[in-house]
Amino acid sequence: MENQIEICKAKCEAEGFEVVAIFREEESAYNTPIEDRPVLQEVIQLALNGGIEVLMSWQSGRLVRSLYDQVILQKILLQDAGIKVIFADASDRAWSVDEYDVLVSMLHGWRNENEVTELRRRVKQHMRQYADRGLYVGGSLTGYEWNKHTKRMEKVPNEIEIVESIYHMYLHEGYSTIAIAKALNMQGKKTKYGKLFYPATVGSILRNKLYCGYYRWGFTTSRRRNTPEKAEGYETKADWIDPIITLEDWERVQDRMISRAGKKRGQKNNIATTSPFLLSGILYCGCCGKKLGARNGTTQYVRKNGEKVKHPHFRYVCNGTEKHGFKPYYNAHLIDHKVLQKTMELASALDSEVVFNAAKKETETKKGSLNTELNELTRYKARLEKEIQTLFLNVGSTTNPDLVDMYNQRMLDLGSKQKQNEVRIAELKRSLEQSQLRLEDVEAYLEMIKQFAFYEQFSPAKKKLFVDNLIEKVIITNDQLDIFLKWDIRGSLKGCKLVFKQLSSA
Repeated sequence: MENQIEICKAKCEAEGFEVVAIFREEESAYNTPIEDRPVLQEVIQLALNGGIEVLMSWQSGRLVRSLYDQVILQKILLQDAGIKVIFADASDRAWSVDEYDVLVSMLHGWRNENEVTELRRRVKQHMRQYADRGLYVGGSLTGYEWNKHTKRMEKVPNEIEIVESIYHMYLHEGYSTIAIAKALNMQGKKTKYGKLFYPATVGSILRNKLYCGYYRWGFTTSRRRNTPEKAEGYETKADWIDPIITLEDWERVQDRMISRAGKKRGQKNNIATTSPFLLSGILYCGCCGKKLGARNGTTQYVRKNGEKVKHPHFRYVCNGTEKHGFKPYYNAHLIDHKVLQKTMELASALDSEVVFNAAKKETETKKGSLNTELNELTRYKARLEKEIQTLFLNVGSTTNPDLVDMYNQRMLDLGSKQKQNEVRIAELKRSLEQSQLRLEDVEAYLEMIKQFAFYEQFSPAKKKLFVDNLIEKVIITNDQLDIFLKWDIRGSLKGCKLVFKQLSSA
């Protein structure tokens, strides 16, 4: 832009004009209408007030690209303000009130608009081709940076911790997006660009499927100054990113966001979802293995006396195509009550020593896998250092410029891999430091479970929160219920679910 300004100033000097004002506009002439371009509005006001006689722009395309906007702007500047509009680019004709010049100018405007439309079409086509090949073509992603050398998303330590805390607060602590944004701002946390967190920012992170390792692209396509249109999208499991959340937990987040949506203005946000379906997302069919869906509706009928009655119903429904041999739907309130009652009985019977020993065994298994990966990466680090040292010696022993360039490029590539490797090593060391299980952790967990004895006094939101944190899954087969408890100690068993026992109930 600075170069364009200098050319315009030189053109003014050559034409004998005195420069009275210089305007720099960041808004796109293509995407933004005239009324939403404050810099252009300043120019128009200055012209209407008689402050300028001539307006010079680098190109007509910098001033306006919509033929409709061009007609309006020509009327304002040429007829209403009575000024001249010229361009530094010799290929652009000056605007004029002459009918022939107006026609030529409009043809140029039409050409500019169509050129941009065609350019956008080609860009989108190339981006779609890249996405079809599994390459990332999106914008910045909080918690990650794209490494153009390794072709992978690499975690940014400070950012990724914020993203992990956002998912944990929403999924396990019942926070709303508003509460999460407030909590992060109070802690002094900032977005990727150093800004405050807003509920919309938190929501976009929670909705992004990349955080569970799945890449979605192209399901909508933008239209100029209009709402996006649906398009044929692309989704795949990406091998160039290390997910921070499981697909199952991500889907639970989406279910919870949907259940919380549509609140009335002024209505207070609850600490957790008020969905009437407590087992949504964790109830499975014992016949076909599919996850049951939640449905609610209203049954209407007329009594003998002519009275019309509406009766709401809430059901869990299996949509599997296999033959079940029984009706594949259940009264949701009845099933929820049975599961809560039996879960309370099972949880209250847990022994702290048994739980501690089981959890300790699981923790050791987890630590073993972490140590194995850490040892492999440590050996890999040593190999990289040795190879970089060899390349460094090769650079010093040759005068061939092509070989020097090749060695330097190879060292840059290896250095990038080394940096990525060191980040992962640091993550593994932190995980091992956090994987310390204490009896106090187990006792605190069991103390939390004791509160479940008063579940009948809980609000629907609190019931749902307890169910999400205590129950791994429920399998239902006609009149048979199989309940699996889980235990996820925050920090020490991060991402590790431990099923204790199975309880069958008729």
